Formats: sequence, C-alpha cells, structure tokens
Amino acid sequence: MEEIREKLNHQASRQEVEKVGDIVKQRLLERIPNYYQGGANGLLNRIINRLGGHFVTAFRLGYAGFGVNQFYISYDYYDSTFKHVKVEYKTVSDDLFLTSHDIDAIVNGLMIKVEDYLEEFG
Repeated sequence: MEEIREKLNHQASRQEVEKVGDIVKQRLLERIPNYYQGGANGLLNRIINRLGGHFVTAFRLGYAGFGVNQFYISYDYYDSTFKHVKVEYKTVSDDLFLTSHDIDAIVNGLMIKVEDYLEEFG
C-alpha cells in the first residue's frame, strides 16, 4: 500500500505532470491544422486564451488541460450523481495510475474542444 502511495505522489508531482503535458501538447499539435496564422501552436495558444486560460477536459481520474502557460491535472471529479469526489489516500489502489489510455482520452477530449472552437470561430 505504501509503495502505491509513493508512486501516486510521484505521478502527481509537478515534474511528472509537465511530462504528461508535453506528450499531450505534442499529440495535439500533430492533429491541429497548421494552416492558420502562427501554425498549430499559434492556434492552440489562441484557443487557450479564448477559453480564459482554461482549456480542460474530463477523463477517468479527474480533469486535465492547459491553463495559462502550464498543463495541469486535477485528481478530483464529479460522479454521475454530481457528487464531488476527491481521491484520498484511504482509497488508493492500482487503478488510480495514469495510463496511456488516460492520455489518449485527454488528447481526444481536448481535440473535441479544438474542433468546436474551429466550428464556431473558424
């Protein structure tokens, strides 16, 4: 149990969150059209600014997205009854580890926001 807690603490560290953010950003930039002024990176920055610095999506473990100049992951969420759930150490288990499927879900969720933005603002 203690080993799982240590791994979860490491997963939530700023350094690890930044690594995940780099992966997510790279995958987004591969999928975002680059024919806009400033290319894909310029468009991504415009979307983040347009959304007030909160370009975020829900995934299995909580929320993830880009604020102004940084990627973040929030490990709390609302369940299907809209009750606020926060991951606590009492409930640690292997299924709280971030997986490649979670990263895919984050990228896909954010890409939906990109498509919505392009549809609305072109």
